[in-house]
Amino acid sequence: MLNRNNIRKLFIYGFVFLVLLVGVGLYRMSVNPNLDLIIKNISAPENFVLTVDNIREYVNKNSVNIIDDDFWSYKSDHERVAGMMIDHESGLSTYKPHLECSARASLFKTLLKRMRYKVRVVNVWTHLDEFPSHTFLEVFNNETKKWEVSDADYNLYYEDISTKQRLSVNDLLRLDQSMYHPCGKDTGCGWDIQTKGNDPANNLKKYMALASYSDDDGRITVVNVNRFSLEKPALLKGENRRFCDVFSKFCSARMIEYP
Repeated sequence: MLNRNNIRKLFIYGFVFLVLLVGVGLYRMSVNPNLDLIIKNISAPENFVLTVDNIREYVNKNSVNIIDDDFWSYKSDHERVAGMMIDHESGLSTYKPHLECSARASLFKTLLKRMRYKVRVVNVWTHLDEFPSHTFLEVFNNETKKWEVSDADYNLYYEDISTKQRLSVNDLLRLDQSMYHPCGKDTGCGWDIQTKGNDPANNLKKYMALASYSDDDGRITVVNVNRFSLEKPALLKGENRRFCDVFSKFCSARMIEYP
């Protein structure tokens, strides 16, 4: 049985733990006020889908896809970039921070992880010269128990046309592309909808061939063998190279193949 001294000790330990917990929370708020302000202003805590869509759209609309000296100077400084986005959204500045697909995905990931969402970064490639790539996120939906693609660079997610369920990158590589389409929060769905730079979303089809991401069991690479040949070389910096010769870490990962 607990005596009075033990009860007093448990109370003190509990109080100290609570103070530390509050202190950590206040510290996080103090060192990342811009990130937390974005979350506070646009998240919908009781609605997972709306929160993810709102944050993805915010990152997309308050940045521009440019790689220049500005981009390199702040691409990984998420708090600074968030501040520039707040200034643009509020009308205090006409300047949009310069980001590209991986930097947008990284900031998007930081915002979602601050909300305790489970997130992973996905890299995809197409089998063309120079092995062009693209980067987006998957976010785990606790209600559906599924990973769902969310692309901040193009401001898109993907859904099954018949069921309207949101899809994972494994779904995008596994399913026939006539069975699903990309969707925007306000643009509707379809491969012909306009995305960044007024490019049709149809341009993204070619990337649904090979993907790699990390989960609790390590890195996983997923390939649709009819869309991407690991044995067929492509021209890279003037030389014919196979994908696995160039990106060996992705080929040494656990491999999932779809026909």
